[in-house]
Amino acid sequence: MSEPILTDAQTQLLRDLVEAARRSSERFMMLRTIHAVWLQHPGFADGRLQVAFEDVEALREASLVIVDPHGGNYGGYHFFTTPAAEPAYERLSS
Repeated sequence: MSEPILTDAQTQLLRDLVEAARRSSERFMMLRTIHAVWLQHPGFADGRLQVAFEDVEALREASLVIVDPHGGNYGGYHFFTTPAAEPAYERLSS
């Protein structure tokens, strides 16, 4: 499997997600509004993180996260990191 090509922002988002997932096994919640996209998770320092939707989508296309559109309501989605996220994180951090 080839290494996904990620921007600096996408690489940082992957790092944030993997580190948060290490702190708590709960699923992430993504909330999309007209003005912003927020990720909520108890593993984030402030409990939430503002991100660009395109960065989440890039991680999904790289099979690093799975977004569950059935898990949320009113612009909210559950998602989680895939088993491929941890090795990708390790490679990008070395």
